[in-house]
Amino acid sequence: MAHLSAAVAKEAASETPLSLNETSRAYFERLATISPPDRAARYRALLNAKPPASVEHYLAANEPQPYSMLRTSVSPTIIKGGFQANVMPSEAEATLDIRMTPGEDAAKFFDAMARVIDDPSVKIVPSTAKRPGGPPSELNIRLLLDLQGYRTMSGEVSRVDITPEGYRGVLLGVPQRGCETSCVCRSCIAHCLSDTVGH
Repeated sequence: MAHLSAAVAKEAASETPLSLNETSRAYFERLATISPPDRAARYRALLNAKPPASVEHYLAANEPQPYSMLRTSVSPTIIKGGFQANVMPSEAEATLDIRMTPGEDAAKFFDAMARVIDDPSVKIVPSTAKRPGGPPSELNIRLLLDLQGYRTMSGEVSRVDITPEGYRGVLLGVPQRGCETSCVCRSCIAHCLSDTVGH
């Protein structure tokens, strides 16, 4: 149980790499144009090759919704182990809910997770994806094109500016969200004789 708890704590404390694609970059670019100066500066900073850690930490603490669009998220959701207070469990299991960004390589992701946990007694068992992965949503999809330039009844093309909420609709669509999956981390121990005899 101690090994598993440590593994979950390590994974919860780690931060997956920032991952922006064309659509999420457009979202933050547009969001910056309609935000107060301080917030706009943070959103623009995200577009740098190496955004300041202070900006990401601020968003994590104060603006969780935009922060969740920056990277694959990992959330421990279920922990199971043991059945009685005076009996050492022979195995323990934790389930982690994983929301992958579009284009995330699942095999490489789980390899990186194993390096973070760094404990041979903990085994990572990926589950079957609950929702299949997909490529990032494109900005030239029909919906946005129709909104950005539509024909009036007279046949003239009228331009409409798309707000960040319009892009957020694309961001939250199934193709944009990438793969939703989970994994189970198992820790097993073999009790020695002294653990069981006389107890």
